[in-house]
Amino acid sequence: MSVKISVIAISMATAFCFHTVPASAQATAIVSGCMSPPNAGIFTPCQKSGYKLQDSTGGLFETVELAIQAGIAERVAILRQSTLEKLDAQNAEISALRNEIVVLRGSLSDLYESEMAVIRTQLLEKIARLPIELVSDEEAYRVLKERLISDLGEVLSKR
Repeated sequence: MSVKISVIAISMATAFCFHTVPASAQATAIVSGCMSPPNAGIFTPCQKSGYKLQDSTGGLFETVELAIQAGIAERVAILRQSTLEKLDAQNAEISALRNEIVVLRGSLSDLYESEMAVIRTQLLEKIARLPIELVSDEEAYRVLKERLISDLGEVLSKR
């Protein structure tokens, strides 16, 4: 059922149809507003007996109501299919984003480990530059500890 018949049936006060005629004429007949279908006879209101409504795909309906119902059912099926296709596309996009998040988490973890290694190296270099006698003295050890904490705070604040 094409959407065209629904528009015709809804927009016109009385839908106009053609009388069923030989198959060759039916095949070429298309109901479309006020146009006369070629070789198909005359348009008359569908309510008269012996007349049928034909949609653009060739389906014949006894009443306008049946044509409208078929049009609505077809439209619902089209919308359902369209919605399913959109959901599939969104699910694929979500899956791609999840994969990207996993990769970014791994990169972040690697970056964190790399940065921590740099900080450890910097602290060890500072300790190595200190005179040995300072490290053995308890007071010097406290001063060293305070300096290292201060240096660590500076390094972390720069990152």
